[in-house]
Amino acid sequence: MGELKGVADVTVTPVVQAVEHPIDTAAGIAHSVAHPVETAQNVVAGAKDTLSKVAQGDGRAIGQVVGVAATVAYAAENIRPRLYENAGGGGVNIMNTPTTGSRIGLDVHGIPEAGGGVRPHIDITIKKPGVPSGPGSNLVNIKHWPW
Repeated sequence: MGELKGVADVTVTPVVQAVEHPIDTAAGIAHSVAHPVETAQNVVAGAKDTLSKVAQGDGRAIGQVVGVAATVAYAAENIRPRLYENAGGGGVNIMNTPTTGSRIGLDVHGIPEAGGGVRPHIDITIKKPGVPSGPGSNLVNIKHWPW
């Protein structure tokens, strides 16, 4: 049972929290981007702690490692850097997460809300499951946050 909880800790649970709390999620991502050293230190500390627990046979930690490996494999298929030639910038797009057709973009380009100025921002579009793209298909649609 611990292994399943561990897999959920690093796969399903964060997605559910992101859907339920998109503004908090965007703020957390923005904080991580704005503080890369702190973020890296926290990642290393968490990895050390988890690996220590794995070495002790902790089933939940083992599940977390398996979940992270699966997530990395998924990310390799769905995370794409992209240039926006018309807007004069680029970004990293997380595609098809948490639903098919969804997009979470960490972008830097000119935006109307900043008078056309180049600004880092987040775009989140989460599609309703099973609804074809088009009017009414978005569950969440946040553009150019925090501008």
